[in-house]
Amino acid sequence: MEAYSDVNENGKGVSFEDHDSAVEITSQSIINFEPATCQQGEILANVSEPALRNNLVAICHSTLKILQPAQQSGLFRLEFRNDSETKQPKLHGIEPQPRIFALDGVGLDDALVRSTVPGGHAALFSFLTILQVSDYGALKEKQQMAEFYADYAVYYDEEMTDEIGYCRHQQIMASQFDWTGTVLDVACGTGALGRYLSDGEQDCKIFGIDLSLEMTNTSSIRKYYQLPITIGTMQAAMMQPEEYDHVACFGGLDYLGDDDFRIVLSRMFSVARKSVSFNVEQPTSEYWAKMAENPSIPPSYDHSKKLWDDFQIPVGWELVYDKRDMLYHDNQLDCDIAGCMVRLERL
Repeated sequence: MEAYSDVNENGKGVSFEDHDSAVEITSQSIINFEPATCQQGEILANVSEPALRNNLVAICHSTLKILQPAQQSGLFRLEFRNDSETKQPKLHGIEPQPRIFALDGVGLDDALVRSTVPGGHAALFSFLTILQVSDYGALKEKQQMAEFYADYAVYYDEEMTDEIGYCRHQQIMASQFDWTGTVLDVACGTGALGRYLSDGEQDCKIFGIDLSLEMTNTSSIRKYYQLPITIGTMQAAMMQPEEYDHVACFGGLDYLGDDDFRIVLSRMFSVARKSVSFNVEQPTSEYWAKMAENPSIPPSYDHSKKLWDDFQIPVGWELVYDKRDMLYHDNQLDCDIAGCMVRLERL
């Protein structure tokens, strides 16, 4: 859902962007947006006033309940005017087909997308496409991944030792940056990030998501994480409306196709209050040649150049850590895997 207000008599109004997911996870609608003031069709600054923000959310929820049965596009524009007597925003009009992806790209709809949707137009388009054509991953692929890691769990920690680049950079981030508050560890696996945060004496509560129940059956998970761990796909779990101070995903994004990658990464920014941390891998031609001979191993996609380097970092965030390195040696395929380790923080 996308919405903005008309300009009031003083030339100022309230503008915000919002998109809703129809994924059947809970009966609760999922709404995320970043309000912004606008003047004469230009976005000026974000709005953080709690009372105004809460009022707009309430109007969106009530309107969405009416619109959702009849409209399945997943994107609307709600037009508001400031009531001259009450000084409160009042719903003025509804546009079920907002003018995004305009050829000139200069309209307010496009400006809202650029300033408030993490990943910009590409992420929004992927999000809308996935809503229409997918249930966030074929069942066969989910089962293959879960079965692979159920078997891999018993020796995962023996191979992913603290000395390899993948783990070493997590330790650096865990010790050098602030993780105070709540942490969502997406694809938490055996709980290595929780152990590193504990070693760094971080004052935080860690919540985990993973596809494999067997991977999470470890002492690190039981010691450092809030139980129970959420078992399921990161795509579905990231559609939940909860917010966290920090969101991390190490070793998970690489298994996602292009659209899912954009959506999950965009959602990570949407639910994170302070920071987002993750890695992306860069498999070599040798890797793909050996993968073709081992169809039982879930493939790892190369997002380091094609998607991450072109990902539109949302307004109000800055890149604080971006290291490219040899991450680990894949023992199943006997080849090295390079990539980058990334952290961004909200300004």
